Amino acid sequence: MNQQEELERKYFKEFYLARLEEHLDKYRKTYETKKEASLQKDFRVKETVWYKSINTGADKLSPKWLVRGKIVQKGFDSYRIKLEDGRIVIANKKHVKGFLKRGECWEQSSIN
Repeated sequence: MNQQEELERKYFKEFYLARLEEHLDKYRKTYETKKEASLQKDFRVKETVWYKSINTGADKLSPKWLVRGKIVQKGFDSYRIKLEDGRIVIANKKHVKGFLKRGECWEQSSIN
């Protein structure tokens, strides 16, 4: 291998690593943005929420957010919810949605 080939390989390696770093930075930014957007409101204990019914057996157009409940216990990525009918379920955060009273908006509810 002569000196010219060695310089070309070195240049290519530096160029490749720089491009790789650019792509990684771009990926990290999009990942963090998506992650922040996907994070839902962090609910507190005794807060009223909607629980998404899983496998209701109804057709695909039927409502899935039918059951209201209160959060009894909060875990890392899940909640223990006491539903209106008395059942206690453990639900992942993606199956829990905030409950708003009539005339209330998200900005007001997040302040209180």
